[in-house]
Amino acid sequence: MRRLHGIVPVLILLWVAAGAAGCGGGSANVQPPPPQPDFSLTLSPSSVTLTQGTTSTAVNVTIAGQNGFTGTVQVTLSGLPTGVIPNPASPFSMNAGASQAVIFGADSSASTGNATVAAQGTSGNLSHSASLSVIVQPGTPPPALPRTTFARTDSVPSLDAPPGEPRRRRIVYDGARKHVFVANPGMNRLEVFSAADGSRAGQIAIPAVTSVDITADGSAIWAGTGDEQIVTVDPAQLAVSARYPVSGLTPLPNTVFNRPVEVLALAGGKGIVRLRRPDAATSLLALWDPATNSLTDLTSLAPSVFKNGAGVMARSGDHAKVLVAANDSSGEIALFDASGSLLVGPTAIGIGSIALAAANSNGSAFAIAFQGGNGEEVILLDAALNPLHAYGVALARGLAFSRDASSLFVSENADMPPVVTGARKSKNQTKPECSSGLQIAAWRLSMARSLQRYRPLHPHLARRRRWRRPEDLR
Repeated sequence: MRRLHGIVPVLILLWVAAGAAGCGGGSANVQPPPPQPDFSLTLSPSSVTLTQGTTSTAVNVTIAGQNGFTGTVQVTLSGLPTGVIPNPASPFSMNAGASQAVIFGADSSASTGNATVAAQGTSGNLSHSASLSVIVQPGTPPPALPRTTFARTDSVPSLDAPPGEPRRRRIVYDGARKHVFVANPGMNRLEVFSAADGSRAGQIAIPAVTSVDITADGSAIWAGTGDEQIVTVDPAQLAVSARYPVSGLTPLPNTVFNRPVEVLALAGGKGIVRLRRPDAATSLLALWDPATNSLTDLTSLAPSVFKNGAGVMARSGDHAKVLVAANDSSGEIALFDASGSLLVGPTAIGIGSIALAAANSNGSAFAIAFQGGNGEEVILLDAALNPLHAYGVALARGLAFSRDASSLFVSENADMPPVVTGARKSKNQTKPECSSGLQIAAWRLSMARSLQRYRPLHPHLARRRRWRRPEDLR
């Protein structure tokens, strides 16, 4: 009995404990804390190979939000070989759910061999990384060709003219110093060449540079960028003189335009800016005042033009007027003055898209490359944006008026090889198809020659294009 008496309390305690556990008591009901918002960073592909003096294929950096993460992640690239430059420049910011294509450029003296590049993504206290293998192989020196043939920049066509985005002004000439400035986004620099002998006069490091223009008085070079800044360069010293941070404009909630991808200098000191969204190819038109570093949205002046964003732009040689086209198939255009006021328009050329635009020296004539119901055409416009004539082209690549405004040159790829077509005023007009006094002459351009080396074909071989009458354009 004594032994049984000692066992009973133990059995009772075990029964109580088992009952409590079976009834869901104690700590069994405590729920674990919810997972915290986070993100992942991935690279695809995980390795790239490039040769000295070339650029790599694109590496896609992807930020995936987890558990409701919606923040912004700053991505920093470290461990790059000497002479290898990423585009966009490191560091750069990305939103959750976004993917950014990064291209690496290696200069001709870049360190060769294998390197491991770390991509570190940081957002507050959160941090994740991924590794990229970069292999730089020795390059073949460029052929020893005379500078009159070409000037090498190692530019990347897909960055010079990104697919789905309007063309932008990437080359400008400083007549006072005889320098040609070229925006080279693929190598994150502004190239400077001497117009006297074609030699390289300098290189100016500007991350994500996208456009270039010269002020009306020639005292400064303005560079637009894919970053949040506008950069000015001293053309005499060939050095950066100022950087203007761009906070951007927010016309709609949660929609910011803060990438000044194209900046055109106007008479009076202000500039017309095409501001791009960081997460889309859509842009708006703004007036920039460098004195106060302020931006004014010009959308309300021509809303029909900017329904789908601002398209290609062309500044007159006197910096007094800017032609702006719609970035869609509406064919809408508008003309602004140096103060950002609307001069002419909006007006519709027709149903179609405008890929190129040019203005003459004083804004009395403009030209556009128009893709519409009649195929691709170059259309000549007067100062009031009235169509004067249309010229059928094949894959127009560039438009330019001569300095004296007497000629319009069209670079086109017609049935190979490329040609440059010049339309010029004629004193003794005899051709019935050129009622405005414009004659057409074409020059065949060898792929290995510069523009200075073209020569006219024999007259009976010259390409002849028909300019249609204004009434045919409607």
